[in-house]
Amino acid sequence: MRKVAISANGKLRVNVIAGTYVVLFGIDLSEADSKGIIGFAIHRVAHDNHDEGKWLAGQKVFATTKTTPGTPVRTRDFPVQGFLWQDFTAVPGKNYTYRIVALRYEGTALEEDPKLDADVAIKTEAETGSKHSVWFNRGIAGSQAYAREFGNAKPDSVGDKAIRWLSRGLQEALIAFIGRAKDTTYQLRGAYYEFNYAPVLDAFEAAQNACHDVKLIVDMREKSNGPKTSNGKAISTHKLGGIVIERTATRSAIAHNKFLVLLKSGKPIAVFTGSTNLSASGVLGHSNVGHMVADAGVAAKYLDYWNALASDPTNEELKPIVEALSPITASAVAPRTQCIFSPRASVAALSGYRDLARAASGPLFFTSAFGIGAEMEPVFASPRTAPIYVLMDSKGNNASTVARTDELLKVHSNQIAIGGGLPFDRDNGYAMWLSEVQRGVYTRNVGFVHDKFLLIDPLSLHPIVVTGSANFSKASTVTNDENMLVIRDDLRVADIYLGEFIRLWRHYYFRDVLRRLGTTGAKKSYLLPDDTWRNPYFDPTSRKRFEREVFGKGVAV
Repeated sequence: MRKVAISANGKLRVNVIAGTYVVLFGIDLSEADSKGIIGFAIHRVAHDNHDEGKWLAGQKVFATTKTTPGTPVRTRDFPVQGFLWQDFTAVPGKNYTYRIVALRYEGTALEEDPKLDADVAIKTEAETGSKHSVWFNRGIAGSQAYAREFGNAKPDSVGDKAIRWLSRGLQEALIAFIGRAKDTTYQLRGAYYEFNYAPVLDAFEAAQNACHDVKLIVDMREKSNGPKTSNGKAISTHKLGGIVIERTATRSAIAHNKFLVLLKSGKPIAVFTGSTNLSASGVLGHSNVGHMVADAGVAAKYLDYWNALASDPTNEELKPIVEALSPITASAVAPRTQCIFSPRASVAALSGYRDLARAASGPLFFTSAFGIGAEMEPVFASPRTAPIYVLMDSKGNNASTVARTDELLKVHSNQIAIGGGLPFDRDNGYAMWLSEVQRGVYTRNVGFVHDKFLLIDPLSLHPIVVTGSANFSKASTVTNDENMLVIRDDLRVADIYLGEFIRLWRHYYFRDVLRRLGTTGAKKSYLLPDDTWRNPYFDPTSRKRFEREVFGKGVAV
């Protein structure tokens, strides 16, 4: 949901975008009208809880402030010094009223400017929709929130509370989807890369006992870094051999799918897909999404794809089937929810994503766990009038990819954040921060960012969301078993994905900047005592200008 808050004098405008757990505030105020403004405070009333309201909290304080490390502080006392802020503590499907007000110093006290004061009532999106349902885990175990809540202890040692906190509904949604196969009128057909997370495997065992018709294709290829051993042990432990079809052909590839089709009386009715492997890493550790589509036509496409995989064909045998099942069509005639499966004979699908991105007039938001592949590089190679926000787990897994990423970092319109924790050093200016786990809890091959989605013009009235299992690479298109969804013109889906992208991007961008600056970056973790914080937001050579223009001016409501 999107709304606009405007002050009585019309000078302060705030674009408010509500996803499920995230509400974004894009603030628009001119350079002249923001003179003397120390920052903004945001107040929230949660109507469904009948509370009296509270000021949203931040983490930054003034350099002279004495505070307990890791303690959140009210924005009324320690204002937002930026033109984009967020409420990461919202709850799906709830009604809120927000008040955004500018603060000035009157003597030594911060006072509210009554002329720059706006409020807005908005309802967050529910995770479950009539067609698309979306669940993001927290995926930021190495964080101030986790350190504050659980003292960086491993989730196993904390118990269910930590598991629920990290999963944030993703595990529960997947288990509930599996549980819909409650009797012999239902069937389940799935395909998975990592298949060793006990709570979900237990759910499959229960479903098989209830419906007697569960069939799952699982990667069992011989690869040094593959999941065959852990998958095999889990299948044996849970006695699931009778429902597993081993994917072994074309050992140079990986069966990287993560999807499950639900059938009723032999007819597909829904599919649960996304980036989440069935492992502790996937569900609880690094960032991931689960996306359920309640559409018989889409589910039927996935079932046809599953049937093609079930005979364990080689890649060359599979490619013509996949091409016929999910042809690349022109945007003008493409369905609102389009399925793209791999492996394919060419990189046409990847080229299609690239061309859609290059044609966009507005900002792009892109996740890339292992660097930016050569096929997607043209999107980032030249400066744009609108920025590209990139979220990565690392710059790449080889020297060439790292070098190319470093070159792309120099392009002014590329706003790139690399996953990681705070460069914690209490003796060098980080005294108000708690130490963080430097790699995500419950990780395997990926430390922090595992999502695979691309948002094209998400702030417009015609957004495109590309999401699924593939890493936007040549291997994911022509070699691996993969599935992607291209969702057009769905504002609800775009707003949910955008909120979660910004949650992760801002979390990691702050840490990435401090790591790059080293000990000299400590001052950037404090608030400024005057209005000079705003200067970069009006500087045409500064990247912060993009943030103000994109979210304060560029949202279609």
